[in-house]
Amino acid sequence: MGKKCAVASCKGNYASQVKKGSRVSIFGFPFGEPERMKKWLRHISRQDFKPTNNVGVCEKHFQEHFIVRYDSVKRDDGSVLTLKRDRTKLTLDAYPSIFPNCPSYSLSETPVNSGKKGKEHKDPEDRETDIEHREAVEC
Repeated sequence: MGKKCAVASCKGNYASQVKKGSRVSIFGFPFGEPERMKKWLRHISRQDFKPTNNVGVCEKHFQEHFIVRYDSVKRDDGSVLTLKRDRTKLTLDAYPSIFPNCPSYSLSETPVNSGKKGKEHKDPEDRETDIEHREAVEC
């Protein structure tokens, strides 16, 4: 049957979905790119998950600008030839970021400090920067 989507609660390319005619492209994990792999795993957020060649992440979890569906080439006469690809591919900076079928509690962000006393929470962007900084220092 092919690869299945590794994102929790996603049924991308499972038999029940394919029968309904909703086959989707599955993109393999970037095994040869450690930094990109970390980012993918951090975004799909599955505890103790170890990716294999039998799973990937389906196109439902990537923003459209990360998915390459057409190839274009400029001809000698200046015109551009654009053809639809037989197989979609991802841009080199692509990472999964759309999770429509995940339970809401798994997507919720840590609340920003509401003025109450206690532990102060950072904005999501600040937390992302901190994580990237820690990962860079660990290497």
